[in-house]
Amino acid sequence: TGKLDAKVRSLAAISRFGNCDDWKTLNLMVDYWKGERNIHYWVLQAMSEIDLRCHCSLQSGISS
Repeated sequence: TGKLDAKVRSLAAISRFGNCDDWKTLNLMVDYWKGERNIHYWVLQAMSEIDLRCHCSLQSGISS
């Protein structure tokens, strides 16, 4: 599916180049029950990669 591929590619780019603002936006999407379940894994991956580089969870006081 084209839309799913585009979302996954976008999340891959965000995971490489994103910052804490992106991390905060992804944090709103991470809830498995309220978010998009088909991209849940990639949202978590992007958040983890950004957090490893930028330490966003420590800055915001939110545990990833």
